[in-house]
Amino acid sequence: MGTRQPAITGPATRRLQCVFIAVFSAFLVAPTLQERTGAFSYDAVVENRVKAVRPEGFLGIFDSGNDYAQKYEAYYNDTYGLRDFLIKLKNQLDLWLFRVSDEVLVGKDGWLFYRKLYQRDMRALEAAGSRLPVLTQRLLRLNQLLEKRGITLIVVPCPAKTTLYPENVPTQYPAYPADTAFQRYRASLRQHPELLSVDVQAILESLKPRMRVFHKTDFHWTDPAGAVVWKNLYAVLASKAGLATPQLGRITVKKVPKSSGGEINSLAVFFPPLETSLQLKAPLAQPSGSTEQTKDPNRWTYTASNPTDPSLLPATLLIGDSFSDAFLRSGFAAAFSKLYKVSNHDFGQALLNIPDGTKFVIVEHIESFLLALLLDPTWPPELRAELEQLPASPAFDEPKPQALRHTKDSQQ
Repeated sequence: MGTRQPAITGPATRRLQCVFIAVFSAFLVAPTLQERTGAFSYDAVVENRVKAVRPEGFLGIFDSGNDYAQKYEAYYNDTYGLRDFLIKLKNQLDLWLFRVSDEVLVGKDGWLFYRKLYQRDMRALEAAGSRLPVLTQRLLRLNQLLEKRGITLIVVPCPAKTTLYPENVPTQYPAYPADTAFQRYRASLRQHPELLSVDVQAILESLKPRMRVFHKTDFHWTDPAGAVVWKNLYAVLASKAGLATPQLGRITVKKVPKSSGGEINSLAVFFPPLETSLQLKAPLAQPSGSTEQTKDPNRWTYTASNPTDPSLLPATLLIGDSFSDAFLRSGFAAAFSKLYKVSNHDFGQALLNIPDGTKFVIVEHIESFLLALLLDPTWPPELRAELEQLPASPAFDEPKPQALRHTKDSQQ
């Protein structure tokens, strides 16, 4: 039998054991101490949700079926000490060591992409098979309905960053097909010129060789790219209104170090990656009127200082999202006698409550919003019923599936 090795003892070993116990104990009590005292300060994780609040009615926990325990657990999971610090620490290590994130795809050369948007686009593709013709008919009938009221509808669909920059998506990510619901949607709009639209993807693809049209670390397009799209939209509106195409300011670009935006916030790290962001040096036009914003931040009205100016476009309702904010930062409002802005989250109600005197309705939406447009709840029942009374337009020819836009081999 082998001889038993004697235990290593001595002052140095005991000190090491004491240090280990002290550090381990500190890790155990630190969250509670932070929760009680708030001794350490750090930026909280930015989350697109409302955190759980501390529930009331503790004594009700003894009642059968009471959900106090579940509510308190949700509250504790959102508020325990050092929660956000630990989340950021874990995410930072994932980014540094493995270049992965739970919420964001970490692509080539510092490009970030929302993970969930691809899944949403795939669901839209599945829904498009039977629903896209229904959506096309609704838009065409909506155009008829508005024309009877002397209003022109213009659709401005904006592609996602994954559509414009598939070459920068991580190679382990499933290849993005060319026949997505969005591409079929674009095809249907092109086949119905009676419905005015702006082919934003074509504009951005022609612009892409000359400048970056999307932020690397943010979900949105750059303001210079948005300004180019605005110029094209402006020309369509002016032509329809019988106005000479106005002379807008020259698009001048500046480069700004940037590390903010939705995708950066979703990374939730201590040291977010930087990019050289492209921004406008100055707006293309300077609005001189006044803006009135309601309590709802998604609704506001701009009125020109001289609304009777014949060079201005007539009253217009813009139903859009945060992409259309790039229009506004470019001086978009200066072109109108009156401009109403409503979030497309209120799409249905906005169409039911178009202000009197409106001559244009612009529906701007990003690629991922197509899934909402394909589903009935986005369209209020009374609006659907009114549209169904109008005659149908000729169906568009569904484009045949094409080869993949890119494959993993092409990304190497």
